[in-house]
Amino acid sequence: MLSIGFSQKYYTLWDVTSTDNYTQIGGRNRLTSTTTHYLYIQNLSFDENKAKEKFVKMMGEKAPEVDTELYGRNRSWNAITSHDVYEDNELILGRYRGITINEIEDSKYLLWYYENSLLSSEDIRKSIIRETLLRRGYRSSPFDKECIVELEEFKRLKKELKKKKFIESLKKGYFLEDKEKVDLELKVLNNYSFNGTYGMCYIYTFYDSEKRIFKYMGGKEFGFTEGDNIKIKATIKHSKWDDNGVDVKETKLLRIKEI
Repeated sequence: MLSIGFSQKYYTLWDVTSTDNYTQIGGRNRLTSTTTHYLYIQNLSFDENKAKEKFVKMMGEKAPEVDTELYGRNRSWNAITSHDVYEDNELILGRYRGITINEIEDSKYLLWYYENSLLSSEDIRKSIIRETLLRRGYRSSPFDKECIVELEEFKRLKKELKKKKFIESLKKGYFLEDKEKVDLELKVLNNYSFNGTYGMCYIYTFYDSEKRIFKYMGGKEFGFTEGDNIKIKATIKHSKWDDNGVDVKETKLLRIKEI
């Protein structure tokens, strides 16, 4: 198509054509871009009206309006316009690029894509992947509803959350009288050990029926494991430690003996 442009001084004559560019994506050819070719032919005139008159004489047809895209141009060039290639329900990256999300049977890949493809929360593809995985038996994490996990992981996390809430419900502080000798029925909450300056240190955390927390920390290892119900004799010790300027009170147990 012939067009009229304007350089710094002259109105100019151009031949403008375009080529559509296709790429095979997702099993079919897609229009990815259009290349517009601007071919400079010649100068017409300093005056716009005379330039149009010259165009009519040369081409035998009505002159077009001056193309603003050609202002300031006097050399040939190409311009590329990109097009939207993907549908909203298709993946745009990876091995299933251009495939409809619901048609992708590889659920583990969809989960990986959901977690790692940097999709924004507003991207409709993220919502479609999420709904697809949920229909296939995946679950929202009990810790973060935006996180999708497999069923077995969901069950594990659910137990972890239940335990976390239970631990948060336990009472901390001073219980019973300091230096008091007591008989206690307790349940082991957790236990661990580490190699300290003076050898191995064993730490056991217990709680009673009133949800009061008791701790043992020392060099003696007991045969207690998480979840055990135990009966012991012990001596109460009120203790506290500094946590960034806040005094944390604890009730510790000394000289533990199983009953």
